[in-house]
Amino acid sequence: GAGFGWLLNNEERVTTALQPHFRASVAGDRVTEMTSLLDNAANWRAMVDLARDENGEREGELRDIVQPTLLIWGADDFAYDVTGFARRFEADIPGARLVTISDSGHYPHEERPRDVARALSAFLGW
Repeated sequence: GAGFGWLLNNEERVTTALQPHFRASVAGDRVTEMTSLLDNAANWRAMVDLARDENGEREGELRDIVQPTLLIWGADDFAYDVTGFARRFEADIPGARLVTISDSGHYPHEERPRDVARALSAFLGW
């Protein structure tokens, strides 16, 4: 039934799913945007496919990444914590660099955009 969840999609459900990933209350416009994104079968199924890889079936592919890789992680991400995930990704991706962003959870690019921009600028040598 997970593939048909978009039929039951509404702002209340999205708020409940998003809130644990943010330190502050989730803004209404963010909830509306996410609800709209998940309000069709194709987008919903793409999200389900992504979530289903949480069992690590593709984990071995990390070692095959050859591009310079910057991992930006929220220090307080409870869904994918730094110790259990970010450090493992850093170890598994050759030459990866990990930057943890303090005072942020699962969405550091939204909660601490300036810190993320600084990390990107340093990584890119700007």
